[in-house]
Amino acid sequence: MKIYRQILLLIPLCSLLPAQKLEYDGMRYHGESVKEYNISEKGSLVMKKIRGDIKIVGAARDNVTVTEHFRINTYSEKEAEKILRTHRAKYIQKGNVLTIEGGDNFRRYQNDFTIQVPTNFNLNIDVVGGDIVTETVNGIVEVHTSGGDIDILETTGKLTVNTSGGDISIRESGAEIRAITSGGDIVLNKISGNLFAKTSGGDITVKQLTGDGEIKTSGGDIYITGIKGSFFRGSTSGGDIGGDDIDAELTLNTSGGDITLGKANSRARLETSGGDIDVKEINGNLAATTSGGDIEIGRVSGECILKTSGGNIEVRLAEDKIHATTSGGDIYMSEVYGAVYGRTSGGDIEVNKLLKKSLPSHNVDLASSGGDIALKIPDYMKADIFAQITVYDKWDRCEIRSDFPLDIQKESRGSKLIITGKGRINGGGDDITLKTSGGNIGIRHQ
Repeated sequence: MKIYRQILLLIPLCSLLPAQKLEYDGMRYHGESVKEYNISEKGSLVMKKIRGDIKIVGAARDNVTVTEHFRINTYSEKEAEKILRTHRAKYIQKGNVLTIEGGDNFRRYQNDFTIQVPTNFNLNIDVVGGDIVTETVNGIVEVHTSGGDIDILETTGKLTVNTSGGDISIRESGAEIRAITSGGDIVLNKISGNLFAKTSGGDITVKQLTGDGEIKTSGGDIYITGIKGSFFRGSTSGGDIGGDDIDAELTLNTSGGDITLGKANSRARLETSGGDIDVKEINGNLAATTSGGDIEIGRVSGECILKTSGGNIEVRLAEDKIHATTSGGDIYMSEVYGAVYGRTSGGDIEVNKLLKKSLPSHNVDLASSGGDIALKIPDYMKADIFAQITVYDKWDRCEIRSDFPLDIQKESRGSKLIITGKGRINGGGDDITLKTSGGNIGIRHQ
């Protein structure tokens, strides 16, 4: 009688189902088992040493249903039943925690899981060699697979995902995320919470993030859009970086690719060791550096620092002061309202200077070691102009041409000819300094 009562106590925990029926398809035996456990909201599922795929779906329910699909590579039904008894997963329930542990690694036995849980449920999943999919699970989720993909859809709990050899996809997450893969891509979409993502060999895409973010890849591209937070950092050792619609303090770095940025509504720092930088619009300060490419800026509202060791610099509209240097290219600025500093070791400089009363300085300082300088300024600008050309070859025909009155002098200093032009326009004011070696200087009114 005592034994009978003990058996009845076990029935509410796990519904007892008939023995599994094996079916043979001509190559292997296969079947499935279904178990139900009375575990409601805020419970936990722990899975360890699982060697197949797992799909977990959350719904409005007060129990857990586990469907185990198994495949057995043998021609004998008796042998299949023996393998099933020996290697199938073990189930242990303690309170509101269900633990499923895989059997020994046996190449003739394979199993996958489809699991239904309450929506507010915690997951701790460890898969040795398969994919993991979760849908609408809002507890704390921790998933790891050594050789498969991870796909997370609709979760509001803290999320930690790790795979050693697959891709990671997370959509519609409402909490902090930490996502790491050693060999795949990472795609994140509609995320509300702080983010850290890292891959050693794939691309990273982030769309619609509300929160702070940091992403890293050692060998792939980065694309970000719809970012709203206090900061966002992205780095890659071997790919391109693209972004648009950024509302966070931005830091982007690549060791071997281009950086292309659409619109950003805060300060940005962009660095590449071997590519071009192309920015459409920055509503804030900008610092952009490349060791081997061109820099092209559409519009920047704040202070701007641009540096390239081997390319051209082009700025269409700078609403504040700008500092631009290149070791081997041209500098072209269509409209600049603030103070201008420009240096090139081997190219031309062309600047169209505009005025804005709210800015403290409208100084212009331009120098080239081997090219021409062309400057346009408003007729009413108050300035003190100093222009100088150093001519090393007596056969060079270099000159200073100005729409404004300048006192132009020529002086021989050894083998060099120094051509100097000085003038005060509209009573004097901001300093305009223009210097070149071996080129011409032109000062024109707009």
